[in-house]
Amino acid sequence: VEGLKKFLEFAEHGTFATTVTHATQLPQQNMITLIAEEIKQHGYKVDTFIGRSEFKVDIAIADPRHPEGYLLGILCDGKNYYETKTTRDREIVQPSVLTMLHWNIMRIWSIDWFENSHKVIERIMDKLEELQKDNPDKDGLDLPLSDHRHHTFDITEEPILEQINEREKEYIFANLPNVHYTSDIDTVMASPAQVKHQLEELISIEQPITNTLLYQRIADIWGISRVTSRLQAMINSLLVGVYKDPLSDNSISIYWEVAEKSINYKEYRLNSRRDIRDIPIIEVMNAALYVLEQQISLPAEDLKRLTSQVLGFSRKGANLDAATSRAVQLLLDQAVIKEKDGLIWQIS
Repeated sequence: VEGLKKFLEFAEHGTFATTVTHATQLPQQNMITLIAEEIKQHGYKVDTFIGRSEFKVDIAIADPRHPEGYLLGILCDGKNYYETKTTRDREIVQPSVLTMLHWNIMRIWSIDWFENSHKVIERIMDKLEELQKDNPDKDGLDLPLSDHRHHTFDITEEPILEQINEREKEYIFANLPNVHYTSDIDTVMASPAQVKHQLEELISIEQPITNTLLYQRIADIWGISRVTSRLQAMINSLLVGVYKDPLSDNSISIYWEVAEKSINYKEYRLNSRRDIRDIPIIEVMNAALYVLEQQISLPAEDLKRLTSQVLGFSRKGANLDAATSRAVQLLLDQAVIKEKDGLIWQIS
Protein backbone atom coordinates (compact mmCIF):
# COMPACT_ATOMS: atom_id res chain seq x y z
CA VAL A 1 0.00 0.00 0.00
CA GLU A 2 2.81 2.38 0.90
CA GLY A 3 4.54 1.65 -2.40
CA LEU A 4 1.37 2.33 -4.37
CA LYS A 5 0.84 5.59 -2.48
CA LYS A 6 4.35 6.79 -3.33
CA PHE A 7 3.92 5.78 -6.95
CA LEU A 8 0.69 7.78 -7.23
CA GLU A 9 2.40 10.79 -5.62
CA PHE A 10 5.23 10.51 -8.13
CA ALA A 11 2.75 10.20 -11.03
CA GLU A 12 0.99 13.39 -9.87
CA HIS A 13 3.94 15.57 -8.91
CA GLY A 14 6.94 14.06 -10.69
CA THR A 15 8.87 13.79 -7.42
CA PHE A 16 8.78 11.62 -4.32
CA ALA A 17 7.46 13.35 -1.21
CA THR A 18 9.56 11.13 1.04
CA THR A 19 12.90 9.44 0.83
CA VAL A 20 12.54 5.97 -0.66
CA THR A 21 14.34 3.22 1.20
CA HIS A 22 16.18 0.61 -0.84
CA ALA A 23 16.48 -1.90 1.97
CA THR A 24 14.07 -4.34 0.34
CA GLN A 25 16.37 -4.62 -2.68
CA LEU A 26 18.79 -6.76 -0.67
CA PRO A 27 18.98 -10.32 -2.00
CA GLN A 28 16.70 -12.66 -0.10
CA GLN A 29 19.63 -14.96 0.69
CA ASN A 30 21.26 -12.05 2.52
CA MET A 31 18.18 -11.63 4.68
CA ILE A 32 18.17 -15.33 5.55
CA THR A 33 21.88 -15.18 6.32
CA LEU A 34 21.41 -12.12 8.54
CA ILE A 35 18.60 -13.78 10.49
CA ALA A 36 20.64 -16.98 10.86
CA GLU A 37 23.66 -15.03 12.14
CA GLU A 38 21.54 -13.16 14.68
CA ILE A 39 20.12 -16.43 16.01
CA LYS A 40 23.63 -17.90 16.25
CA GLN A 41 24.62 -14.91 18.40
CA HIS A 42 22.06 -16.18 20.93
CA GLY A 43 23.84 -19.52 21.19
CA TYR A 44 21.79 -21.66 18.83
CA LYS A 45 23.06 -23.91 16.05
CA VAL A 46 21.45 -22.91 12.77
CA ASP A 47 21.24 -24.55 9.33
CA THR A 48 19.81 -22.98 6.20
CA PHE A 49 17.94 -24.31 3.17
CA ILE A 50 17.13 -27.73 4.62
CA GLY A 51 15.37 -30.31 2.44
CA ARG A 52 15.89 -32.74 -0.43
CA SER A 53 13.12 -31.50 -2.72
CA GLU A 54 12.89 -28.11 -4.46
CA PHE A 55 11.02 -26.81 -1.43
CA LYS A 56 13.39 -25.92 1.43
CA VAL A 57 13.02 -24.81 5.02
CA ASP A 58 14.90 -21.51 4.87
CA ILE A 59 16.22 -21.56 8.45
CA ALA A 60 16.30 -24.57 10.79
CA ILE A 61 17.27 -24.07 14.44
CA ALA A 62 18.71 -27.10 16.22
CA ASP A 63 17.37 -28.15 19.61
CA PRO A 64 20.08 -27.48 22.24
CA ARG A 65 19.03 -30.64 24.12
CA HIS A 66 18.85 -32.80 21.02
CA PRO A 67 21.28 -31.40 18.40
CA GLU A 68 20.29 -34.09 15.90
CA GLY A 69 16.78 -32.61 15.73
CA TYR A 70 15.36 -29.19 14.91
CA LEU A 71 13.39 -27.18 17.42
CA LEU A 72 12.02 -24.59 14.98
CA GLY A 73 11.84 -24.05 11.23
CA ILE A 74 11.51 -20.58 9.70
CA LEU A 75 9.99 -19.87 6.29
CA CYS A 76 10.72 -16.54 4.59
CA ASP A 77 8.98 -14.88 1.65
CA GLY A 78 11.96 -15.17 -0.65
CA LYS A 79 12.89 -16.96 -3.86
CA ASN A 80 11.47 -20.33 -2.78
CA TYR A 81 8.22 -18.67 -1.69
CA TYR A 82 7.56 -16.84 -4.94
CA GLU A 83 8.70 -19.72 -7.18
CA THR A 84 6.02 -21.93 -5.62
CA LYS A 85 3.34 -22.06 -8.33
CA THR A 86 0.16 -21.57 -6.33
CA THR A 87 -1.07 -19.80 -3.23
CA ARG A 88 -2.48 -23.11 -2.01
CA ASP A 89 0.99 -24.72 -2.11
CA ARG A 90 2.61 -21.75 -0.35
CA GLU A 91 0.06 -21.19 2.39
CA ILE A 92 -1.51 -24.61 2.94
CA VAL A 93 0.28 -27.60 1.40
CA GLN A 94 3.90 -26.89 2.36
CA PRO A 95 3.25 -25.80 5.99
CA SER A 96 0.81 -28.70 6.41
CA VAL A 97 3.37 -31.25 5.23
CA LEU A 98 6.00 -29.79 7.56
CA THR A 99 3.55 -29.94 10.47
CA MET A 100 2.81 -33.56 9.57
CA LEU A 101 6.56 -34.21 9.77
CA HIS A 102 6.59 -32.73 13.30
CA TRP A 103 8.16 -29.39 12.49
CA ASN A 104 7.36 -26.26 14.48
CA ILE A 105 7.04 -23.54 11.83
CA MET A 106 7.26 -19.74 11.96
CA ARG A 107 6.81 -17.26 9.11
CA ILE A 108 9.10 -14.23 8.75
CA TRP A 109 8.10 -11.56 6.25
CA SER A 110 10.83 -9.43 4.69
CA ILE A 111 8.93 -6.18 5.30
CA ASP A 112 8.85 -6.96 9.06
CA TRP A 113 12.57 -7.75 9.06
CA PHE A 114 13.62 -4.57 7.28
CA GLU A 115 11.32 -2.36 9.34
CA ASN A 116 12.24 -3.78 12.76
CA SER A 117 14.77 -6.63 12.76
CA HIS A 118 15.17 -6.50 16.57
CA LYS A 119 11.48 -7.18 17.08
CA VAL A 120 11.66 -10.14 14.69
CA ILE A 121 14.60 -11.65 16.60
CA GLU A 122 12.77 -11.13 19.88
CA ARG A 123 9.78 -12.98 18.48
CA ILE A 124 11.98 -15.87 17.39
CA MET A 125 13.67 -16.04 20.80
CA ASP A 126 10.31 -15.96 22.57
CA LYS A 127 9.10 -18.81 20.38
CA LEU A 128 12.22 -20.88 21.09
CA GLU A 129 11.88 -20.34 24.84
CA GLU A 130 8.20 -21.24 24.66
CA LEU A 131 8.93 -24.48 22.81
CA GLN A 132 11.59 -25.51 25.32
CA LYS A 133 9.36 -24.56 28.26
CA ASP A 134 6.49 -26.58 26.83
CA ASN A 135 8.79 -29.59 26.42
CA PRO A 136 10.82 -29.99 29.64
CA ASP A 137 13.47 -32.69 29.39
CA LYS A 138 14.71 -33.06 32.94
CA ASP A 139 16.35 -36.46 32.49
CA GLY A 140 17.89 -35.73 29.14
CA LEU A 141 15.80 -38.46 27.51
CA ASP A 142 13.89 -38.26 24.25
CA LEU A 143 10.24 -37.46 24.69
CA PRO A 144 7.70 -39.97 23.38
CA LEU A 145 7.25 -39.97 19.61
CA SER A 146 3.58 -39.22 20.19
CA ASP A 147 4.59 -35.73 21.33
CA HIS A 148 4.80 -34.02 17.94
CA ARG A 149 6.41 -30.90 19.39
CA HIS A 150 9.67 -32.67 20.10
CA HIS A 151 10.01 -35.46 17.57
CA THR A 152 13.48 -35.75 16.03
CA PHE A 153 13.28 -35.12 12.30
CA ASP A 154 15.49 -36.90 9.79
CA ILE A 155 15.66 -35.07 6.46
CA THR A 156 16.22 -38.38 4.65
CA GLU A 157 12.55 -39.12 5.43
CA GLU A 158 11.30 -35.96 3.76
CA PRO A 159 8.86 -36.78 0.95
CA ILE A 160 9.31 -35.07 -2.39
CA LEU A 161 6.13 -33.09 -3.01
CA GLU A 162 4.53 -33.67 -6.37
CA GLN A 163 1.34 -31.93 -7.41
CA ILE A 164 -1.30 -34.48 -8.41
CA ASN A 165 -4.20 -33.29 -10.51
CA GLU A 166 -6.96 -35.84 -10.03
CA ARG A 167 -9.38 -33.86 -12.18
CA GLU A 168 -7.36 -33.81 -15.40
CA LYS A 169 -7.79 -36.85 -17.68
CA GLU A 170 -6.81 -37.80 -21.21
CA TYR A 171 -9.56 -37.81 -23.83
CA ILE A 172 -10.36 -41.32 -25.09
CA PHE A 173 -11.52 -41.47 -28.71
CA ALA A 174 -13.96 -44.06 -30.01
CA ASN A 175 -12.01 -44.40 -33.30
CA LEU A 176 -14.91 -45.96 -35.20
CA PRO A 177 -14.06 -47.15 -38.73
CA ASN A 178 -15.08 -44.93 -41.59
CA VAL A 179 -17.65 -46.12 -44.11
CA HIS A 180 -15.58 -47.49 -47.01
CA TYR A 181 -18.06 -46.92 -49.84
CA THR A 182 -18.88 -43.57 -51.37
CA SER A 183 -21.71 -41.97 -49.47
CA ASP A 184 -23.77 -38.81 -49.38
CA ILE A 185 -26.45 -37.44 -47.10
CA ASP A 186 -29.10 -39.59 -48.77
CA THR A 187 -27.07 -42.73 -48.03
CA VAL A 188 -26.81 -41.70 -44.36
CA MET A 189 -30.52 -40.96 -44.17
CA ALA A 190 -31.23 -44.43 -45.52
CA SER A 191 -29.10 -46.11 -42.80
CA PRO A 192 -30.69 -45.11 -39.44
CA ALA A 193 -29.93 -48.43 -37.69
CA GLN A 194 -26.22 -48.21 -38.54
CA VAL A 195 -26.02 -44.55 -37.52
CA LYS A 196 -27.81 -45.28 -34.24
CA HIS A 197 -25.30 -48.02 -33.42
CA GLN A 198 -22.43 -45.61 -34.18
CA LEU A 199 -23.98 -42.98 -31.89
CA GLU A 200 -24.30 -45.50 -29.06
CA GLU A 201 -20.62 -46.45 -29.37
CA LEU A 202 -19.52 -42.82 -29.54
CA ILE A 203 -21.50 -41.93 -26.40
CA SER A 204 -20.37 -44.99 -24.42
CA ILE A 205 -16.67 -44.23 -25.06
CA GLU A 206 -16.53 -40.42 -25.28
CA GLN A 207 -19.21 -39.44 -22.73
CA PRO A 208 -20.03 -36.80 -21.76
CA ILE A 209 -20.33 -35.65 -25.34
CA THR A 210 -22.21 -32.79 -26.95
CA ASN A 211 -24.67 -33.04 -29.83
CA THR A 212 -22.43 -30.69 -31.85
CA LEU A 213 -19.52 -33.12 -31.58
CA LEU A 214 -21.76 -36.11 -32.37
CA TYR A 215 -22.88 -34.35 -35.58
CA GLN A 216 -19.26 -33.88 -36.63
CA ARG A 217 -18.20 -37.41 -35.66
CA ILE A 218 -20.97 -38.99 -37.77
CA ALA A 219 -20.20 -36.68 -40.70
CA ASP A 220 -16.52 -37.70 -40.57
CA ILE A 221 -17.35 -41.41 -40.35
CA TRP A 222 -19.59 -41.20 -43.41
CA GLY A 223 -17.25 -38.92 -45.37
CA ILE A 224 -19.67 -35.99 -45.52
CA SER A 225 -17.93 -32.65 -45.95
CA ARG A 226 -20.26 -30.59 -43.79
CA VAL A 227 -22.95 -30.96 -41.14
CA THR A 228 -26.32 -30.17 -42.71
CA SER A 229 -29.64 -29.45 -41.06
CA ARG A 230 -30.94 -32.79 -42.42
CA LEU A 231 -28.11 -34.67 -40.71
CA GLN A 232 -28.71 -32.81 -37.44
CA ALA A 233 -32.42 -33.59 -37.53
CA MET A 234 -31.76 -37.28 -38.18
CA ILE A 235 -29.24 -37.58 -35.35
CA ASN A 236 -31.56 -35.71 -32.95
CA SER A 237 -34.34 -38.18 -33.71
CA LEU A 238 -32.01 -41.12 -33.02
CA LEU A 239 -30.95 -39.61 -29.67
CA VAL A 240 -34.46 -39.64 -28.27
CA GLY A 241 -34.36 -41.80 -25.15
CA VAL A 242 -30.61 -41.31 -24.56
CA TYR A 243 -29.87 -39.63 -21.20
CA LYS A 244 -29.57 -35.88 -21.67
CA ASP A 245 -27.70 -33.96 -18.99
CA PRO A 246 -29.79 -31.29 -17.18
CA LEU A 247 -26.91 -28.84 -17.79
CA SER A 248 -27.79 -28.89 -21.49
CA ASP A 249 -29.07 -25.60 -22.87
CA ASN A 250 -31.19 -24.63 -25.87
CA SER A 251 -28.33 -24.89 -28.38
CA ILE A 252 -25.96 -27.52 -26.94
CA SER A 253 -27.09 -30.83 -25.50
CA ILE A 254 -24.87 -33.13 -23.42
CA TYR A 255 -25.36 -36.88 -23.62
CA TRP A 256 -24.46 -39.78 -21.34
CA GLU A 257 -24.94 -43.51 -21.78
CA VAL A 258 -27.02 -43.62 -18.58
CA ALA A 259 -27.81 -41.11 -15.83
CA GLU A 260 -25.64 -42.93 -13.27
CA LYS A 261 -22.51 -42.13 -15.29
CA SER A 262 -23.05 -38.41 -14.71
CA ILE A 263 -23.20 -38.62 -10.90
CA ASN A 264 -20.21 -37.06 -9.13
CA TYR A 265 -18.37 -36.44 -12.38
CA LYS A 266 -15.39 -34.28 -11.34
CA GLU A 267 -13.08 -34.43 -14.35
CA TYR A 268 -12.12 -32.45 -17.42
CA ARG A 269 -10.31 -33.88 -20.43
CA LEU A 270 -7.41 -32.60 -22.54
CA ASN A 271 -5.82 -33.44 -25.90
CA SER A 272 -9.20 -33.84 -27.56
CA ARG A 273 -8.82 -31.12 -30.22
CA ARG A 274 -12.35 -30.04 -29.30
CA ASP A 275 -13.66 -26.56 -29.90
CA ILE A 276 -14.91 -24.89 -26.71
CA ARG A 277 -18.48 -25.31 -28.03
CA ASP A 278 -17.89 -29.08 -28.13
CA ILE A 279 -16.69 -29.30 -24.51
CA PRO A 280 -19.53 -30.16 -22.11
CA ILE A 281 -20.10 -27.33 -19.64
CA ILE A 282 -19.55 -29.75 -16.73
CA GLU A 283 -15.91 -30.09 -17.81
CA VAL A 284 -15.49 -26.32 -17.90
CA MET A 285 -16.99 -26.16 -14.39
CA ASN A 286 -14.60 -28.85 -13.15
CA ALA A 287 -11.62 -27.03 -14.66
CA ALA A 288 -12.70 -23.83 -12.86
CA LEU A 289 -12.95 -25.76 -9.58
CA TYR A 290 -9.43 -27.11 -10.11
CA VAL A 291 -8.12 -23.56 -10.55
CA LEU A 292 -9.83 -22.48 -7.31
CA GLU A 293 -8.46 -25.51 -5.46
CA GLN A 294 -4.96 -24.31 -6.39
CA GLN A 295 -5.41 -20.56 -5.95
CA ILE A 296 -7.92 -20.43 -3.04
CA SER A 297 -9.62 -17.26 -4.36
CA LEU A 298 -9.53 -15.19 -7.53
CA PRO A 299 -11.32 -12.31 -9.25
CA ALA A 300 -13.89 -13.66 -11.70
CA GLU A 301 -11.97 -12.53 -14.79
CA ASP A 302 -8.77 -14.21 -13.59
CA LEU A 303 -10.70 -17.38 -12.82
CA LYS A 304 -12.14 -17.42 -16.34
CA ARG A 305 -8.72 -16.76 -17.89
CA LEU A 306 -6.96 -19.51 -15.94
CA THR A 307 -9.81 -21.93 -16.60
CA SER A 308 -9.35 -21.32 -20.32
CA GLN A 309 -5.62 -22.00 -20.00
CA VAL A 310 -6.21 -25.20 -18.02
CA LEU A 311 -8.46 -26.42 -20.85
CA GLY A 312 -5.69 -25.70 -23.35
CA PHE A 313 -6.87 -22.42 -24.88
CA SER A 314 -4.27 -19.66 -25.13
CA ARG A 315 -6.33 -17.05 -26.99
CA LYS A 316 -9.46 -15.24 -25.93
CA GLY A 317 -12.69 -15.41 -27.88
CA ALA A 318 -16.38 -14.70 -27.56
CA ASN A 319 -17.33 -18.40 -27.37
CA LEU A 320 -14.61 -19.10 -24.80
CA ASP A 321 -15.69 -16.15 -22.66
CA ALA A 322 -19.33 -17.24 -22.87
CA ALA A 323 -18.50 -20.81 -21.82
CA THR A 324 -16.33 -19.85 -18.86
CA SER A 325 -18.82 -17.18 -17.75
CA ARG A 326 -21.65 -19.72 -17.82
CA ALA A 327 -19.53 -22.27 -15.92
CA VAL A 328 -18.75 -19.78 -13.15
CA GLN A 329 -22.40 -18.68 -12.93
CA LEU A 330 -23.63 -22.29 -12.70
CA LEU A 331 -21.17 -22.98 -9.88
CA LEU A 332 -22.44 -19.86 -8.08
CA ASP A 333 -26.05 -20.92 -8.62
CA GLN A 334 -25.27 -24.38 -7.22
CA ALA A 335 -23.56 -22.77 -4.18
CA VAL A 336 -20.37 -24.70 -4.93
CA ILE A 337 -18.49 -21.40 -4.98
CA LYS A 338 -19.26 -17.96 -3.58
CA GLU A 339 -18.40 -14.39 -4.49
CA LYS A 340 -17.30 -11.95 -1.80
CA ASP A 341 -15.53 -8.60 -2.04
CA GLY A 342 -14.88 -9.08 -5.76
CA LEU A 343 -13.28 -12.51 -5.31
CA ILE A 344 -14.54 -16.00 -6.09
CA TRP A 345 -14.05 -18.56 -3.31
CA GLN A 346 -14.66 -22.29 -3.25
CA ILE A 347 -17.06 -23.43 -0.57
CA SER A 348 -15.48 -26.31 1.31
